[in-house]
Amino acid sequence: MKKLYIETFGCQMNVKDSEHIIAELSDEYEITQNPEEAELILLNTCSVREKPVQKLFSELGAFNKKKKSDTKIGVCGCTASHLGEEILKRAPYVSFVLGA
Repeated sequence: MKKLYIETFGCQMNVKDSEHIIAELSDEYEITQNPEEAELILLNTCSVREKPVQKLFSELGAFNKKKKSDTKIGVCGCTASHLGEEILKRAPYVSFVLGA
């Protein structure tokens, strides 16, 4: 089974959304606490405050350095909705952005 690492920044809504994501992906992925062994790294973000947005780009860079070569990095949550294009420009190693 593939491994999923998910990190949640921000509000309680993001925590609940992460729980839903984990449940939806549970047939294909098991959760890991170690991003270095994950095939999929997801960052679920909040843009209500500036600090989580700043932390997002810092974390993305750190995960990019640690990940396996075939690991996909995805960003979801309200920061992804608001800054999707900017995320892809500033962090071209991000595989996808999910946002409405």
